[in-house]
Amino acid sequence: MYKKYFVNTGIVSKEVWLYGSLVIVFICISYWLERREREEVLEERNKGRGRTANQLALGVMVVSIAVSSIFNSQHEVGKVKSKSVLSTSLDSGKIGTNKGEIAPDFELRSITGDNIQLSDLRGKTVILNFWATWCPPCRAEMPEMQKFYENNKNNNVEILAVNLTNSERGSDAVNDFVKNKGVTFKVVLDEQGEIGNLYGAITIPTSYIIDKNGVIRDKYIGPMSYETMDRMISGIQ
Repeated sequence: MYKKYFVNTGIVSKEVWLYGSLVIVFICISYWLERREREEVLEERNKGRGRTANQLALGVMVVSIAVSSIFNSQHEVGKVKSKSVLSTSLDSGKIGTNKGEIAPDFELRSITGDNIQLSDLRGKTVILNFWATWCPPCRAEMPEMQKFYENNKNNNVEILAVNLTNSERGSDAVNDFVKNKGVTFKVVLDEQGEIGNLYGAITIPTSYIIDKNGVIRDKYIGPMSYETMDRMISGIQ
């Protein structure tokens, strides 16, 4: 999870080489200027040439540093994108977690041991819910979600509950909770916390309403009632 904060050693070595080379060039230019000044007879001409060459050397350094900074920034942006967009089967459309954007795809292990991928649910309206067993609003929300699922599972409605397992005591606590609450919809384990971070699930429960084409149509922070889910789902079907 912390890899994105590490500095790329390849980029550092290039910058060190670049800056070192520029320092050597600058020293050589300064030495040449000093020698020229001793050889020149006219002081004003010496000063004029000195200023021109110094400005040239300074300009070279500024441009080089700027180019290096841009290169490094572009590399970091590319790295963040490759980290955030875990996978997608779509060739068009903007991927993101805002309304109207395509929900980033991911694959996680379920409490039953099989792998579930978000894109596998394409063609259904999905309630993507982020939760934890220690969260009181999440616990209060579960019976409402289970009731809604039972009444709508035959209407191409799916609930995918992503448990923030990295904040739990372990997966056994999740299994026990699901069993005791009689939850029958899909529950997957975010053991590294990457998907929760990707979707910005800072406050839980957080839910996304995703349509049949994989597009986010709504976002809800806090516990949902049966009526809330029914209203949001009915609005896009």
